[in-house]
Amino acid sequence: MNQVAEDDELIARLKKAAQRPMTPEEKRAQRISYILSVVGRDDESTKEEIENYIDERYGNTHE
Repeated sequence: MNQVAEDDELIARLKKAAQRPMTPEEKRAQRISYILSVVGRDDESTKEEIENYIDERYGNTHE
């Protein structure tokens, strides 16, 4: 078994973190990160364009 699976404290902390609701700012960051990873480097969209799209679609939560 690997070391991570044997670390009970780490597992407990991960379970606790998984149950905490994400803040609007964390959701926004996740959405932006996801889109950037999907479109890849070859896409002409800029990070700012993606941020603007997210803010228009879901509301501006980072101010």
